[in-house]
Amino acid sequence: MFPSLLLLISIFLVGPHHCNAFLQRPTGSRCARLSRLFLSDDVPLLGESVATPAEDFEIFQSLRQRQNALENGIGKRYVCRTQNGFLNVHYEPGDPFCVDNIVALLHDGDIVTSTGPPRGAWVPHDKGGWSIAIYNGFKWLEPLNE
Repeated sequence: MFPSLLLLISIFLVGPHHCNAFLQRPTGSRCARLSRLFLSDDVPLLGESVATPAEDFEIFQSLRQRQNALENGIGKRYVCRTQNGFLNVHYEPGDPFCVDNIVALLHDGDIVTSTGPPRGAWVPHDKGGWSIAIYNGFKWLEPLNE
């Protein structure tokens, strides 16, 4: 709309013989810089906000914490595999055959997400406790490759 308005003003003020100047792409250095500026993809649109350096730092710190958590096994997902239909969820890691600290059961195919770093073969997860991941060569909790 803006170039059309300029074209009409030009015709009105100086005559139709100057119209071609407005139909060509600007070649001056200032005009070229302005056209690059307003055609750039990284310029925010009207109403969009631009992150401040403090916000950028907070986002970076948050991503770094999430990366560390993933490297420590937090947030990793596992699928439960069983030999006899269930896997015990214990209040704390220890003897996998201990029955006095069982808080829940996992069934074959259940998916859990780790909530902390593993302790040996034990994985803390979102079903309320700890389960053994590997015992006697069998993978009770198999990591999902996502």
